[in-house]
Amino acid sequence: MPFRIFEIIRDEFKDEKAARTKRLATLKADTAVGEVRSVHEIMTGLLAKEGLAPADTPEHRRFAQHLQRAEMEALKRGAERDDGDYSGVPTDPVVKQPVTARTLRAKAGGVAD
Repeated sequence: MPFRIFEIIRDEFKDEKAARTKRLATLKADTAVGEVRSVHEIMTGLLAKEGLAPADTPEHRRFAQHLQRAEMEALKRGAERDDGDYSGVPTDPVVKQPVTARTLRAKAGGVAD
């Protein structure tokens, strides 16, 4: 029985890794041709939370492109971690470390907790 549990976990990991790899390939292909359909549903949901509707404007297109780039960075970091490498950092300037009160105190010369 314990071995069967291991097999289930192993298979789930493989399936999830394959899904993430496929998603990354889709995002890369769409980004290469300037297409944003791969993040349309995500963007629509985020805009709806703010009471906005998606529109065919340059701002919304830029927002969608940034979502694509951010998701690609997340998927790349996930792939590194799947392989046991936890040292990766985002390389796309769209993805930045969050600014926290601790970060602001440290930048101001204060002691970071």
